[in-house]
Amino acid sequence: TFVLGLLAYNATLLYVNFLVDPMFASTHLGFICCGMSIIFYASPLTVVARVLRTRNPDALPAALTGMNILNTFLWICYGYLIGNAFVFIPSIVGLILSSISFALWAILQGRPKPHDETKHT
Repeated sequence: TFVLGLLAYNATLLYVNFLVDPMFASTHLGFICCGMSIIFYASPLTVVARVLRTRNPDALPAALTGMNILNTFLWICYGYLIGNAFVFIPSIVGLILSSISFALWAILQGRPKPHDETKHT
């Protein structure tokens, strides 16, 4: 994962510094960062299908999701104050995605967990 991140970082630097008109480089970089932010905030939702199928919220990272909600709220405030849509918009999407994940965890947390039929004690 580190190598992929490093490759993406270097590819972005090369793209912005050499392949894009300097006047539009910050706009292109803003769109790239928006996409990466949304991917980051959506990553805990990859387990939602399994959680819904098993009705077991243990796979949802509640602490991470709660901190994502706090983090995105602060970035929304900052993006609004500086008037930067590249900060504001992905933070709103992140808040919505994190809230969905946290709501799912909260709803399923109080319910009894189904028995695992593969275990026989």
